[in-house]
Amino acid sequence: MDNQEKRTVPQTFLLLKFGANIYTKDGREGSFRFDGASADALIAEFDSRSRDLVIDFEHSTLSGNEAPAAGWIDRLEKNAEGLCAHVKYWTDKAKEYLSRGEYRYFSPTLLFGRGGKSPAALHSVALTNHPALHGVDALVANDINPPDLSGQTRKDSAMNQELKDALCKLLGESALALHDADDEQALGARISALADELPALRAKAAKCEELEAAETERRKLELFDRGLKRKAFCNAQKEALMKLPLEDLENLEKNSPDHAVLPPPLPQPAGDGRKPQAVLSPEEKKIAEKMGLSDEQFAEIRKYCENKEIE
Repeated sequence: MDNQEKRTVPQTFLLLKFGANIYTKDGREGSFRFDGASADALIAEFDSRSRDLVIDFEHSTLSGNEAPAAGWIDRLEKNAEGLCAHVKYWTDKAKEYLSRGEYRYFSPTLLFGRGGKSPAALHSVALTNHPALHGVDALVANDINPPDLSGQTRKDSAMNQELKDALCKLLGESALALHDADDEQALGARISALADELPALRAKAAKCEELEAAETERRKLELFDRGLKRKAFCNAQKEALMKLPLEDLENLEKNSPDHAVLPPPLPQPAGDGRKPQAVLSPEEKKIAEKMGLSDEQFAEIRKYCENKEIE
């Protein structure tokens, strides 16, 4: 390989992905979950040490023997994908290995708490070609001069997260399982399963709305009948009253006095031959206002009710 054909050595790389992380150790497979809280714990533990973290070769730091550094991590930070490591600098030897593709992967050494379910501290990171974690991205691309897709990758990742959040918001509690999806195939399968549930959920929602409307109608009839018995309402008002919102009808029935539709005092004849102005009691005026009726319209309805009672 020509010395000018060099791969780009990263200054920042994704150390741990959010979600399920599968690993193989001593021939046995295991897994642990990594989330935002776990990332915060690792960052806090790292910051508490107030020193850079070593990147070695093949976990040589764990052996207790001579363990030259490949580089140093001076900062851990969280993004939409997981926990990222910022490299303060790589040694010349490490840069040569990485740029020539002789080392392509990394492997973090994690310390777990008593429960053993999530990492509590980051001991070190090693350059290796046999990482314990499955699905680890290569530190350097396989191609010599790959196109710069970092911006598009970040954009796609943010878009995928927005899509997942939107689906959870749209589908409610039944979509919470989407947060546990580990890959696109699993995510697609769960979305498909949730989509199959939608027709039944919509049918249930429609039935609930139908029952709610029927209960509202029943309650309105009950209120009208109660007002009718007290002569607070009359049959001629029924159609208009039933169109009122339930809360308004409840307040109207509650605040209307008994015999609110009794005949008012007879108006004095007008000297100019015009139709006498309707005279309503204060209670009747309140009812007419609630029903959106003028004094004259309410008086006509009242007159009709009085005639019906006489019959």
